[in-house]
Amino acid sequence: MLNILFASFVGGFLLNFMPCVLPIISIKIINILRYSSTSLRKARIALFSVAIGNIIGFLLFGLFAIFIRLTGKTFGWGFHFQNPYFLIFLILFLILSAGNLIGLYNFTALFNLGNFINNKYSKLKFFIILENFIIGFLSFLFATPCIAPFLGTAISFSLVASNPEIILIFFTIGLGMSMPFLLIAIWPQLINFMPKSKNIFNILKKIMGIGFILLAFWIAFILQEIIGELAVYFIILMSFIILKQIKAKQIISAVLICLLTFTVPIIINNNKKIENNAESIWQSFQPQNISNLIQNNKIVVVKFTANWCVNCKINNTFVFNRKDVIQYLQQENIITMKADLTFRNNEITNFMNKNNMHGVPFYVIYSKKYPQGLKMSGLITAEKLLYNIQKTKN
Repeated sequence: MLNILFASFVGGFLLNFMPCVLPIISIKIINILRYSSTSLRKARIALFSVAIGNIIGFLLFGLFAIFIRLTGKTFGWGFHFQNPYFLIFLILFLILSAGNLIGLYNFTALFNLGNFINNKYSKLKFFIILENFIIGFLSFLFATPCIAPFLGTAISFSLVASNPEIILIFFTIGLGMSMPFLLIAIWPQLINFMPKSKNIFNILKKIMGIGFILLAFWIAFILQEIIGELAVYFIILMSFIILKQIKAKQIISAVLICLLTFTVPIIINNNKKIENNAESIWQSFQPQNISNLIQNNKIVVVKFTANWCVNCKINNTFVFNRKDVIQYLQQENIITMKADLTFRNNEITNFMNKNNMHGVPFYVIYSKKYPQGLKMSGLITAEKLLYNIQKTKN
């Protein structure tokens, strides 16, 4: 069990460096800068609040995993991004938060409870705690589409572990992801190098607001795969309303929106053309055919992927869309299959759970030499993919 907890901790720590989490991490850092410019105590409260929000998110996920298992259903890491209602909620939350940060309105007036707590315990800043708790919880949400090194081992074990072990595993993942912020909170001298200027406060808020808008755009691109391009145009409209409130020249906002309006459809269409050309070699996932294919000396390459997965998009762009990789995979003895988890698919999810594959991206190469499959997960390189395919040959 200790090796699983070690993998959980290291995997959680490495989540901080995964592409899908980096935008939220930057917002965390900006928030630390924001409070360190006024009070070291506020900065420590913010850091601890981020860590608590992060850990509670993972604990809730562990409880959800137990509940799903008790109902006899299956779940996967990051599969809540298949739900359009969840994506719409995230988009609206990010847009509303961006408006608050930029100054379009003020959420603090809504927190009468916060005012009560501040009156009773003046040194405890309720709004700082709430704000950074939410940022910590958001970092958990944005981490779930990613599979970091070591994390797959921990998640795989959690599905056969006892209920207390599941809670312990996900707590340890959250602790690992929170560790950089806990260390800075415990040794605040680590943030002494951060700028202390009071004037930086409003600038940082606007930077954070724009960061939230960019995150909303990313989720909108995921959502447009499910409900169409209307989601992207909605985000453009809301972004225009919010960006207009920035004190910079309004012409900048107008130009930005015009560029977005005309370039977004072009980007979407161009991406679809590139992906369609690369995806044409992939047939739909048919697990019942794999055994017969490898008995006939075929090599079967299966790609478990989803449009909401950032690491999947990176692998597609830098590995599977490369001309040399496409040509290699078109060899007569190689069969390529795509298991798409953009939408809920119980057959694929059950297959992954039975074979200890949890989360995307995940890639498996089957052959006579490797009838159980040679597995890869997370970010990969073209060289690693081609080497492993060569390795599976008889």
